[in-house]
Amino acid sequence: MTTDLLWLGYEDVSGLWEVSWDDDDAAMPDATRRDRRIDLLVELLRSGWIELATGPWSSDFDASPHLTPDEARETLLDRRCWEGPDPDDELGTSVVRLRTTDAGFAAYRAATGWADDGSDR
Repeated sequence: MTTDLLWLGYEDVSGLWEVSWDDDDAAMPDATRRDRRIDLLVELLRSGWIELATGPWSSDFDASPHLTPDEARETLLDRRCWEGPDPDDELGTSVVRLRTTDAGFAAYRAATGWADDGSDR
């Protein structure tokens, strides 16, 4: 799951609702799945591999407020941050988006065997 998140955030700034959580166990209670997702995102944030920002979907990622790991844990408990923006919302309800950092992309390359020159090892 980590490599999937890192690739998604490297390809483009991505909303949490765009993440395919393929490793989730469908038999697990929703709260447990949410807690696992939060733990993973906070771990990646602490490692410096991703950035999380909050604000309207249309806002500039760099200019949006960035979340610290502690802020992220609190923010991610709100189910609305996992939902996509409402296209009819003229005020631009706040969403959470992620972007992979250079360190995160280096970790992705190391995990997938993608050499610095773009060739496979």
